Amino acid sequence: VQTVLLDAAARVPIHTGNGAVEVRRRGDATHTVVTEGGLALEADLVVGADGVNSVVRALVDTSPFAHSPLLTWRVLIADGPTPADAWLSVGRGHQFLATPLPGGRSYLGGLIGRARRESPERTFGTLVHAYGDWHDPIPAFLECMREADVRWDPVNHRRPPRRTVSNHVVLIGHAGHPMTPDLGQ
Repeated sequence: VQTVLLDAAARVPIHTGNGAVEVRRRGDATHTVVTEGGLALEADLVVGADGVNSVVRALVDTSPFAHSPLLTWRVLIADGPTPADAWLSVGRGHQFLATPLPGGRSYLGGLIGRARRESPERTFGTLVHAYGDWHDPIPAFLECMREADVRWDPVNHRRPPRRTVSNHVVLIGHAGHPMTPDLGQ
């Protein structure tokens, strides 16, 4: 998406890599975007591509997100089984996703449900407990993972806004339509 937007706006100053911490509307068509680095940028168009916790989204939709009891995890592995195609296994309140990547790498991820009415812990032991007895090649994938490489995130849901464009503000990606990791591309 970023490449398409950058190509379409080749003669427009673009500021990437500057996370927005605040966006203020100034009239109908102008906005001030304050970045993590303290820059205050004036903009005629603001594209919110800043994820489920979007700062930009508040200009279009102020509905809160809902916390889920699920926990998501993801990891890239360079050694180990390589799936021929992407697949998703679902069972016992959990999901396991495997996707092949170039160079013999694999992207793995999943959702872990509650255990005994408690939110799951963010540990490698949680993965082994959840998936250790699942079908092949899941146990082999677990053997290839390093705990330090696993990224853990809470799962937050938001209903899509009634609109994704308002007064020169556009929402794309998870800012406009957040979804669980297994539904993304």
